[in-house]
Amino acid sequence: MSRKKNQIEVIVVGAAAMDMLAFVDRLPGKDGIEMAREVKMMPGGTGANVAVALARLGRKVGFIARISDDANGKVLLKEFESENVDTSLCIITNDQPSALCFIAIDADGNRSMVALGGAGPVEDRTEIDPACIAKARLVYLTDVNTEIIEYVSAIVHANQNTLVLSPGGIMASRGLQGIRNTLPLTDMVLLSQNESSLLFPNLPPLEAAKELTRFGAPIVVITLGSDGALVCTESVQTVIPAFAVSDIVDTTGAGDALAGGLISGLMNGNSLESSVRIGCAAAAIKITKPGARLGLPTGNQLQQYLDTK
Repeated sequence: MSRKKNQIEVIVVGAAAMDMLAFVDRLPGKDGIEMAREVKMMPGGTGANVAVALARLGRKVGFIARISDDANGKVLLKEFESENVDTSLCIITNDQPSALCFIAIDADGNRSMVALGGAGPVEDRTEIDPACIAKARLVYLTDVNTEIIEYVSAIVHANQNTLVLSPGGIMASRGLQGIRNTLPLTDMVLLSQNESSLLFPNLPPLEAAKELTRFGAPIVVITLGSDGALVCTESVQTVIPAFAVSDIVDTTGAGDALAGGLISGLMNGNSLESSVRIGCAAAAIKITKPGARLGLPTGNQLQQYLDTK
């Protein structure tokens, strides 16, 4: 879809993918095999999911990524249009197929994922419009390389806007060096417990979060699955508990839902702890539906859920 770029308040820089969901009774072990009860193809990709999550919560969102012009890419673009996510900043490419991700999901909603590659995040600064980055009220960076992280963060910082960095599993697996220079320029670092352990293999989440603050990150939030989310600043270390969910269907996209709720809460003027709680509520709603996006709540749905808690 097209929207005047000066109307975009949030820009997400990440990747979009098609998810192949295989629902099984149990996740296979080493050399194991399970028959899928059902297989579905649904739009996904961490950055794309966060963009959709924010759009459903009423934010004017722009998305930056490489998207293939193949059949799956057309599905991804159509989905963005239906969700009111602006894709005019995306690079449409014919040199790669659309990114694919295989996800096996067991009866308890637990999952195992294999990324199959394809068109993903932008890889060169020439693929990014610096003027649009400069105008955005908030920029969310995830699953991009060090060059993009440092280039975008410098623009956001120079314009005194807000930067949320979510390294993602691939970037985190390369170690702290890839994001270290950017940490003082961020307003928040948001990562999963697994990503935390990749950055700091020998540290529990709290100690890892403290290390990130020592390197300059003012706020660190580490998602802890069913245990909620850890919030760490120089003066505050606390865990916001998750909401109890009895009918878990699929945990895919739970962290993306949390990111959307958290960011939207902060942009609405809520406190950090309250915003993390809003994010946890969004995640609790999401995991009752299959796929990364089907359960992402609207603003009204999220507020109604919170009103009952």
